[in-house]
Amino acid sequence: MKNCRGFTTIEALAVFSLFLMVSVTILPGLLHIKMEDYQLLIKRQVLSQLHDDLIEIAYGKQQENPESENYQDTTMGVKVTYTFVNETDLTKGCAKWQYAKQEDHEVCLYAYPAKQ
Repeated sequence: MKNCRGFTTIEALAVFSLFLMVSVTILPGLLHIKMEDYQLLIKRQVLSQLHDDLIEIAYGKQQENPESENYQDTTMGVKVTYTFVNETDLTKGCAKWQYAKQEDHEVCLYAYPAKQ
């Protein structure tokens, strides 16, 4: 071949379009995975704090009136509301917060009161 300039241009254009297709396909997936990972990190932090508070209430002095322990906190930039109530013979602790997509999320844990 004496003149292959057109072939090189078409080859470069094909490689560039392939690169764009792969980038457009993979980048949104990676972004979604990072967002979900961050939301799971927040959920782990909230559950850990809720567990610690519930144990403190179940084995502490607030067994009869856990409602006095309700509070709001900010975990990793997210406003979380912790509530505690007595249900029959269990103490129920719940945490509520909003995800980045404006979805409300709530998780609850239960604890038996300490035996006196």
